[in-house]
Amino acid sequence: MRKGLFRKEAIAHQSTAITGRLLMTPKPAFMVIAAVLVIWLMVVIVFLMQSSYARKASVQGWLEPHGGVYKLYADPRGGQVADIFVKEGQYVERGASLLRVSYSNKNALGTPVSERLLKELEEKRKRTQGIIERLHTLHSNALHTLDVLITHAKKEQVELQDITRITRSQYEVTLTHFENTQSLYHDGHVSHIAYQEQNLRKLASEEQLKRAIQNQNTANNKISSLTQKRASLPMQQRNELANYQNALSDLNQQIVAHHNAHEETIYAPQGGVVSGLHIKPGYDIKGNNLLLTLVPKSSSMQAHMLIPVHSAGFIDEGQSLNIRYDAFPYQKFGMQSGHILRISKTLILPGELNDAPIIANEPAYLVTAELINETLVAYGEHIQLKAGMTFSADIELSRRTLIEWLLEPLYSLSGRL
Repeated sequence: MRKGLFRKEAIAHQSTAITGRLLMTPKPAFMVIAAVLVIWLMVVIVFLMQSSYARKASVQGWLEPHGGVYKLYADPRGGQVADIFVKEGQYVERGASLLRVSYSNKNALGTPVSERLLKELEEKRKRTQGIIERLHTLHSNALHTLDVLITHAKKEQVELQDITRITRSQYEVTLTHFENTQSLYHDGHVSHIAYQEQNLRKLASEEQLKRAIQNQNTANNKISSLTQKRASLPMQQRNELANYQNALSDLNQQIVAHHNAHEETIYAPQGGVVSGLHIKPGYDIKGNNLLLTLVPKSSSMQAHMLIPVHSAGFIDEGQSLNIRYDAFPYQKFGMQSGHILRISKTLILPGELNDAPIIANEPAYLVTAELINETLVAYGEHIQLKAGMTFSADIELSRRTLIEWLLEPLYSLSGRL
């Protein structure tokens, strides 16, 4: 009895494989397309691996001589140009007079107030100088007078000493006579009247001796007083003279201060060529107005740039840069090369950079670069670059292959960047 739906022979026939291999031949066009795709893919891979992409920072800067540019500004008080001693393009040595500025104010009558005060101070100085000269004469005369008085007092002292010696001798003789008379009087050989007369002579002689001694002591005291006064007088004179000399010194300082307040001569802080001289005698100048600029003679140019903080991480000394001068369009005159010399260690904040032709709008580092060429070829001529020219420069921050650039998101995820 049959158990299945189909016969065993039919099932075995259906499961038998076809004898041999199935051969499918592709079309030639498909082979060419496949080869082109493979070659293109290989070229793309090689290009991505060999070609590189540079991340650059574009910064602003300006040119400046190696020795720096000195800009001279007017005093905040303002004033008027009285005289100019130099001219545009002239070379001056350090310390040379450049110009003279007057700061004097005028009263309602048009008279300069500073000149009037200065005249009064000079007259007061003359009077003080006259007092000092007269004091020298008075002091000399006073010392001479004391010397004469001391000399006369010493002569008088010698005379009084002689008088005292004579008076003492007279007193001793009178005293001896009185003692003899007194002895005779006691013995009854001399009358009482004679004794009284001798006593009166002794008393008179004693009085003369005391007066002579008193006069001598007075003379000694006088000499001591004069000598002491003579010794202390020079110190007193020096103190008196010092008071007037101090007053004269104060007047001199006031005169110098008024001279400076009235007029000021501006000198060159360094040697250089005068540039930017646009003022003339009689011009009114306001505080902090630029008067002129001193540019070092035959000094090499350097490029100064401000590198923002976000671009300063990969900048180092020796890096090259491409410069595009604003005065010479790079589309026509090309770009110039340079390399970084030094990078400042501290930040420059907005508003801290003075005398620069560009403005720092964000914190930045000051970078100094050396120029490969200080001239630029334009229309067949070599044009010298000038101080103060502004430019923009490209600095290469990093370089990667294109394949690394494409895979940068993956690197970032893996923490390798």
